[in-house]
Amino acid sequence: MKNYLRELAKSMQYQNIFSVTKDLKSINLFKNNSDLTNIQMTFLNYLYIYDSLYNDISRKKVSKYIMNDDIFVDSYLLWIRNKPEEKEDNNSNEMKMVNTDKINFPKR
Repeated sequence: MKNYLRELAKSMQYQNIFSVTKDLKSINLFKNNSDLTNIQMTFLNYLYIYDSLYNDISRKKVSKYIMNDDIFVDSYLLWIRNKPEEKEDNNSNEMKMVNTDKINFPKR
């Protein structure tokens, strides 16, 4: 049953419906708005997972080939959950604005 729910949640049809229901509160995904069943909760979980995955693919954080196998998807989700926090790089070339009375231009 879970594989079937995964395939439904992965499909563009249900991803589009899910996207619309997030934006428009007047459209519901299910007939019941409360007391969701375990199947509905599992389906919603997969919809959120694949929504975030498609967002990462569109932002080029991960390759689209991750969608070829559920093992790749699960591995990526585990990696995202367990990866260490990124530290701020002090040597970056980005300019940062500081609120002061004087304007200090960075030296190059």
